Amino acid sequence: MFLIKNDKIQIKTNGGFIVYSFSILLLYFFSCAQKEEIKIVKPLAVVMSDDLLGTKPLAPSADQIERVAWCGVQYDQLTRKRFEDFKNCGLTINYNLYQNSEQLELVLKFSQELGIKTILHSEDTQPNHPKLAETIQKFKNHPALLGYSIMDEPQRNKNNFTGTIDEAIAHAKAVRALDPNKDHILYVTNNYIPLEDIEYLDAGLDRKILSFDYYPTWPYSIAPANYNNWFLATEIEANHAKKLGKKWWGFAVTAKHLSYPTATLSNLRAQVFVNLAYGAQGIEYFTYSVPKGTADYVNTPVNANGDTTEFYTQLKNINNEIKNLSFVFANATVEWTQHHNYQKDDPAVSITVTSKKTVILPTQIKKIQTSIPILLALLSKNDDNYLVVVNRDFEKNADTFIEVEPSVKRILKTGVAVNAEPHINIRPGDALIYTWKK
Repeated sequence: MFLIKNDKIQIKTNGGFIVYSFSILLLYFFSCAQKEEIKIVKPLAVVMSDDLLGTKPLAPSADQIERVAWCGVQYDQLTRKRFEDFKNCGLTINYNLYQNSEQLELVLKFSQELGIKTILHSEDTQPNHPKLAETIQKFKNHPALLGYSIMDEPQRNKNNFTGTIDEAIAHAKAVRALDPNKDHILYVTNNYIPLEDIEYLDAGLDRKILSFDYYPTWPYSIAPANYNNWFLATEIEANHAKKLGKKWWGFAVTAKHLSYPTATLSNLRAQVFVNLAYGAQGIEYFTYSVPKGTADYVNTPVNANGDTTEFYTQLKNINNEIKNLSFVFANATVEWTQHHNYQKDDPAVSITVTSKKTVILPTQIKKIQTSIPILLALLSKNDDNYLVVVNRDFEKNADTFIEVEPSVKRILKTGVAVNAEPHINIRPGDALIYTWKK
């Protein structure tokens, strides 16, 4: 006999009860009555944008987006092992304040051995230091030397934080007189300062590379003002660099410090892909290790002892994605960047310049529909066009429907082009890349 209890069937046997699902038995009885085989159709897996996180490219590009580490290998950890960790993280440029020429000699030695570059920055190369000429003369022909640190975030007027723009210009001229090699960059970073101050800086200083920092670590739901100004600041810098015909690098926060929260995969990706969509040719991470003399830098890729952490793996994966996709972004021309599917009162885009224009998609892209606002960028390089679709949100998936012509392919994080899926979820901060021939 059988009893029905809580949608279960208990069939009594000599040995007790065997419990079956009532629904399963009904399905069985029904199938027997119909005398037909029931086929179980498995649901298709949802296509997610980061399904190839950390994978290696099939054919690495010769052109690379630079990956710069602020507070790179620390001066009390100058061993080959620490530089191997640096290299294995996918970083290409080391930047840190060193104490003297002896340390610089070791840094450049290991940099050369492992195929990375170093920006010279030490107490001996500070403005008006008595050993400035001696130090530059010693290292100016070193093959691992990328250039010289001039000043971080100089301001137009005197301040307690850093030097002035005029002081930065004077120091740059002194360094250039000692080393006239134009291939060596004069490294100055400007933050979100008025455009006229950036123009004043570049009128007096011939920077080969423009460096720009703005930290949109907080999502819109927490700090809307910071998030909103992110696009305006990035657009100002990108347009300024384009006007001068110069390359520029942009920052991504990797360390929890001051009031900046811990870096997540989502906000790291958003910072990286927004910078790349606007044309950045380098991504600068703040920071790789714990700066000396600080106590509030935590959750860094490398801890105070120089050991790698879980955030090292996160940064390595991000760098791997950049390396795989460098053939798209390195030396590409940004035709336009525009925001899509935003509300008229969306402050994140209403303050920018190009965002006020109507989005005109290339004819190869027939339609784009997204559940939340996104950033679009059209890039061109050689015979190829690329449409970059960035989920600028740190917190939400962008449910995306995109209709394209058959000639349009989607580029995976391996660098391989595949047929474009009509429906895909873009994870927070992530990006899709589509390509077609001109």
